Amino acid sequence: MNRLVALFFASAVFTSCSIHKKIAVSSPSSASTVTSAAKPEVVSAAVVPKKDSAVVRTPDSAEARRNAIAALRPVFNHRTMFNSFSAKAKVVYEDGQDNSHEFTANIRVRKDSAIWVTVSALGGMVQAARILITPDTFRMINYIDREVVVLPAADAVKILPAKLDYSTLQNLIIGDPLRNSEITLAATTDSSWWFETRDNDYIQHVAFARPDSLMAVGTLDAVREGGANALVEYGDYEPVSEKKVATHRTVTITNAGKKFIFDLKFQSPLFDLQVDFPFNIPKNYGTK
Repeated sequence: MNRLVALFFASAVFTSCSIHKKIAVSSPSSASTVTSAAKPEVVSAAVVPKKDSAVVRTPDSAEARRNAIAALRPVFNHRTMFNSFSAKAKVVYEDGQDNSHEFTANIRVRKDSAIWVTVSALGGMVQAARILITPDTFRMINYIDREVVVLPAADAVKILPAKLDYSTLQNLIIGDPLRNSEITLAATTDSSWWFETRDNDYIQHVAFARPDSLMAVGTLDAVREGGANALVEYGDYEPVSEKKVATHRTVTITNAGKKFIFDLKFQSPLFDLQVDFPFNIPKNYGTK
């Protein structure tokens, strides 16, 4: 099986390149772009929103930076409170070479314990893959190639587009900032609250739209030179169980000269219902 083309990481992104080739599903148009309050690009450790070209106003002194972080920290630290989550997502995948594929992903999450995704194509007529991810193990049934992949979570980077742990995948699905890392800079623009965070693997930039504090865009850049980077844009927020859910997201990952683009439209997102995670492996499937 070729390298897994995967990122949604809970949404259909875990389908392999061989699956794409065999079902030969194509889209007549490219993935649509989410319009957000601020779509930043990293420029000398600062973010410049493309829409209004307003430069991030960063504090001048160390004390001012500490004060800004303390004042804005509640915006970044706000997280979605939930026990379980389920949704269907229409996914358009592009490989950066004018090839596109459409999938439907059914997603279920039990907080901090399991992410389950089924991926189908041709309007649901072809079941392509089933994925079960726990904090320590990645499992996938590839129905197209009739094989099963089982890997320790630490080795999933061998087949995923980037190094991503369970927490990052869960945050991507739920719509929280991807990394729960330490804030190193907080600032403002005319249209957004802006944060930089860092950990051992990634530098993260996140912008929240003012005045509603809804997340508009997030970026990840690998600390390791030549590593992966990602851009996630969030839009079309809808109220669900007293929460706000971004029902339209565009995820772009670049790694080793390859680009992975996923346009996701969520349908019927639900929180805190009973969820199960069936994962029955056919007897005649080989293990890889």
